[in-house]
Formats: sequence, structure tokens, C-alpha cells
Amino acid sequence: LYLRHTEKKAMFAINQSEQVRFPIMEGKKRSKIKTAAMKASLLIQLRAGGHPPNEFHSADFTLTTSGGRILNALVEYLTKQEQHCTALHAALVLRRSLVSGFGWHDDPLAGLRQIDGIGAAYAAKLAEARLGSLEALASQQPYRVEMICGKHGGFGAAVLRAAHGLLASAPALSAQVSQGTTHAGQAVQVTVQLRRHTPTPAASAEAPPHAKGRLGGFPWVLLATDSRGQLLLIRRLSQATLDAQSLTSFTLTATPATAGKTLIVRLVHANAHGLDRAVTVTLPFGVDSSPLQSAVSSSKALPLAGSRAKLSPADTMTPAP
Repeated sequence: LYLRHTEKKAMFAINQSEQVRFPIMEGKKRSKIKTAAMKASLLIQLRAGGHPPNEFHSADFTLTTSGGRILNALVEYLTKQEQHCTALHAALVLRRSLVSGFGWHDDPLAGLRQIDGIGAAYAAKLAEARLGSLEALASQQPYRVEMICGKHGGFGAAVLRAAHGLLASAPALSAQVSQGTTHAGQAVQVTVQLRRHTPTPAASAEAPPHAKGRLGGFPWVLLATDSRGQLLLIRRLSQATLDAQSLTSFTLTATPATAGKTLIVRLVHANAHGLDRAVTVTLPFGVDSSPLQSAVSSSKALPLAGSRAKLSPADTMTPAP
């Protein structure tokens, strides 16, 4: 990827625009673009943000292939390191945004743009009609979708089938503290459950083209971390594994030092937007007479910290202090 002299004016205009989330600065002002690395940073942000590259479309192949490989390697490295959870989560969602080109991980319209037939213009129209998420879109009738987008001929039914298929593929995520803790020095067991939607999404939409990647076979990544920054659980799961049984459970053990702290569990889809889930659990002090149910929230609203261990379903482990 080279920076040509004739491109500097156009790149400077991109750096001045609102399309880049992290502009290149020189002091308090936005900088001129002087190097190929600066150009790469801006083009990566354009693609990850779902904006057209215009005259720089020829760089898309380099950005998606080389950038995707680098982020794949970063995910593998951080997984083996079993720490730096913030970086691990960021690498997962940045790879998804870069490879798909539909928008940042916290852009609700990215979930709409991944549906065949819905581009930036139709996604904006749906958002104006308060249908700016997969859940809101799936609650509508086909005729209303067609009326908003100015389309006909089965367009609304096809869009809703795709939205329903995506949502049906995402399991419900919950976590709770097991009963039986008897004193403040006792470790706490937490059960994480992934519950399949019923009926089984056998007729769900095919994975979109951008999902056919290295992580495509195991697109779900389950992460659990405590507020001290230790990763208590990391697991890659295939869609077939989740669909094969109605309930998939994992058990992890939190040390007594985490009492009163918040445990955060995330389920991240490596390829599709709008399907991530997160729950929080407050770990108890001493005696726990009843399970503490998880509080479901948007994954983008929760910070992710540090890391520590790997588990298989139903295995338990006490992290090293």
C-alpha cells in the first residue's frame, strides 16, 4: 500500500471528515497525510465504519486480506496469552468490522446492512422509521418494510426472513451463582448457560458472504472475566454445537477475593453484526441462600478487562492468584 503524491489531497479531506473515528492529529489540528501508514489507518477506518472508499476501492483487497490475517494472528496470540481481555475483545470486533465493511461494532445499522438488499440508504430509511436494529426490524410486517424502502415484489418478506434467521441463530445467554456457599473464604461457582431458541433455526438464513472466513466454522466466542481483569473462561463454539442441544452449560470457579465484584460474560459473533450478548453477575459475600440471576445488558455498554483460563463445558477451574 503506497501513498502517491496525487492522493494526498483526497486523503487529507478524509482525515478532515466525520467518517473517521480516530483522525490523525498534529498537535491540536488534524494532520496532513504524509506516509503510507497514515493512509492505511484512514482507509481501515473508512471500511470498518461502513463508508465507501470511493477512488481508493482498489485497496479493499489488501485491507481485508492482510488486515484480516493480522487480526486473526492477534486473536490467536491473545487467546494463548490468556490475558489482555480488552485487546482480545477489540481484535474480535475490529476484525468483524474490517472484513464485513458494514460498520463499527457499536453501530446498530451494521446489523441491517449485512442483510441482502439493504444498503446504507435503506438502512438509514429504516432507522428514521425507528427500525434501526435487527430486533425492531423483525417485529414488522413485510408490507411496512416495503413501504419504508419503496420496494415491492417480495422484498419485505425476504428481508424479514433474513432478520429472523440471524436472530434465531443467537442463543439466549444467562449466568447465575450456584447455591451452597457457606463462608466468606469459600470459592464461588458460576454457571453460564446458552439456551437455544425454539424451534431449532433449521431454516435460518445462510451465513452472509463475509462470514465465510477462517473463524467461520466456530463463529461464537464466549468470554467471562472478573473485575480484577482475570479471564475465567474462553471458548469457541460452532453454530452446529449450539443447535445440537437445547442447553449448553459451562461452570467456572471464582476465587473468594472476587466477592462483591462483578463478573462479566460476553458472547461475541466473529462474523455477524447485531448478535452479541452480555450479562453481569455480582458475586456474593459469604453465605449465598439463593442464586443471583444475571442482569442482561448491551455488550457495547460493558468494559472488558484482563484474562486468565480456558474451560470446557461442565469443567471447573480455580484461577491462579
